[in-house]
Amino acid sequence: MRYTESELDLMRETFKENLPLLKAMRKVFLQLDVSEEEQELLKNTMKGDVIALVRKAFLPTLDGDAPLGQVIDLMMTVDIVSKFPEEAINHLKAREIAIAYINEQLDVLVGNSTSDNIKFTELSILTADVSETYQNIVARNTIIMLVENQLRDINTLANQVKLTEEEQKEAMEKESNK
Repeated sequence: MRYTESELDLMRETFKENLPLLKAMRKVFLQLDVSEEEQELLKNTMKGDVIALVRKAFLPTLDGDAPLGQVIDLMMTVDIVSKFPEEAINHLKAREIAIAYINEQLDVLVGNSTSDNIKFTELSILTADVSETYQNIVARNTIIMLVENQLRDINTLANQVKLTEEEQKEAMEKESNK
């Protein structure tokens, strides 16, 4: 598990049965209109340990203290192994755009920035430069998938029932008896 027990507790405290917060976050990440109520919700929530947790979820970095097999960043998930360098470079540049975009939106989420250097809607505009268009569309689709996947994961983890030690032992015994 990439998250510590204290991070999971914070996730439960913050996001459990809190779809309005998760949807407000989605709106910020996808540069959609955010209501005043949603802005207030984000302002009151996105600070300190919560934003550190959100940053860890959306923009993971290499962490030597992570559990074995859980070290990940967004560049390592780019599928380039079976591609020629000329083809792979477009995927790498697209991921670079996606990472820069997510980083910007994390700043917007906490209120550190209101300007968006990368406009989400512009990522789907077809241009005369085929490579640029390809990179932008791949970045756009990657951003949408990343946002949806991370919000789903946060929601799932936040709403998981936390078992007591006794319940965990019982579950493990049942599993081992199968």
